[in-house]
Amino acid sequence: MLWFALRIALAAPAVTATHDLPAGVPLSEVDLLVVDLPEAMVAPDAFATTSDLVGRVPAERILAAEVVRAARLADAAQGRGLNVVVPAGMRAITIPFEDPDRTGVQLVPGARVTVVGGTREGAAWRDVHTVLQTAEVLAVPSPGYVTLAVTAAHAERIATAQATGQLVVVVPTEVGVGR
Repeated sequence: MLWFALRIALAAPAVTATHDLPAGVPLSEVDLLVVDLPEAMVAPDAFATTSDLVGRVPAERILAAEVVRAARLADAAQGRGLNVVVPAGMRAITIPFEDPDRTGVQLVPGARVTVVGGTREGAAWRDVHTVLQTAEVLAVPSPGYVTLAVTAAHAERIATAQATGQLVVVVPTEVGVGR
């Protein structure tokens, strides 16, 4: 009985993620679960209740079962949605791309990609050119779509390439090449 009382006294509530939480998407009640953990395992900036978290935005991906900490969330004054993860001076642009399985890897926020454009006539590609190199992936809202952090000039190049043809997203082997 003494062990049970000691165990309860050393437990602390902590809010955890019920599933992987992408950056830039406001938290809802279904994303969060309060669990009891040993007090020594709960970080000082961990949340004990979900009430302070609903509507807050992860600044980076939070994994399933991970304790939700203030350090992993965007500043509440920055707003909500993707704007909290777009670097200063950059824009977020979501683009459809041809054949999402062609990359051979799963695109995730933080990855770097190259965007290639061209026109397609049947099975043949024409006027293929590199539109943008080593752009940061901010989000993958659905299969075949990717949200990138780009400059205003790069956003214009992507929009032009998209209007005149199709885009392919390529994962470079060496990040930093062609920056």
